[in-house]
Amino acid sequence: MRDHPHHRPLILAGMWGIRLRDESREKIRRIRDQMYEESFDDVKNGLDQKLLLKFLWPEFNDDFLAHDSYVCFHFNGSSPFPTRREGRKFVGAAIFRYPSSRVKEKCPVKCRPKTHQDWEYC
Repeated sequence: MRDHPHHRPLILAGMWGIRLRDESREKIRRIRDQMYEESFDDVKNGLDQKLLLKFLWPEFNDDFLAHDSYVCFHFNGSSPFPTRREGRKFVGAAIFRYPSSRVKEKCPVKCRPKTHQDWEYC
């Protein structure tokens, strides 16, 4: 999910999910173990997104759904969000820490749902 102008990484840590199927369970376990082993004593900022890109993305880059409100033209396979945002909130916003955290930029027309080109903050 990418619904803020600064959401530019391919996979945002904390904003992705997976539908487990029987055939993918073992693959997920292997990826989890590889990520854990590589990061055990590492506390670098942004490491989670690097690990997702290195281990998860190569395994699922042809089987994904990506909702994107701002940089849809940077990623093949991006789709608009199917629902309108509530006010100017965004997924992953630290609204408890920063109550004024809101999206200020209008989303590009290209990234809006075809049936809702009027959603300026989509």
